[in-house]
Amino acid sequence: HNLIRGSDRAPGAWSTINGERITLYGSTLAEATGQPGELLQVDEAGVTIACGDGAVRIDLVRAGGERVAASEWATAVGLGASFEWVKAG
Repeated sequence: HNLIRGSDRAPGAWSTINGERITLYGSTLAEATGQPGELLQVDEAGVTIACGDGAVRIDLVRAGGERVAASEWATAVGLGASFEWVKAG
């Protein structure tokens, strides 16, 4: 959460999913647990991903073009429980 929050706007925290670089914006801590990188939930509030200590909800992403709601992007790419966020920076 702090990496995403601290990088918000510029340069933006990022991760990769299926080889595509995704820039992450607008994070909040979430009360959930799971294996780090595990997709926990996709809903209108955003995308919730398990971290080493708890979970983080992502509000916006940029995947090549403009920023879009994380839930909108996840739905468009068919993001499901089988996907994992494999690298962050």
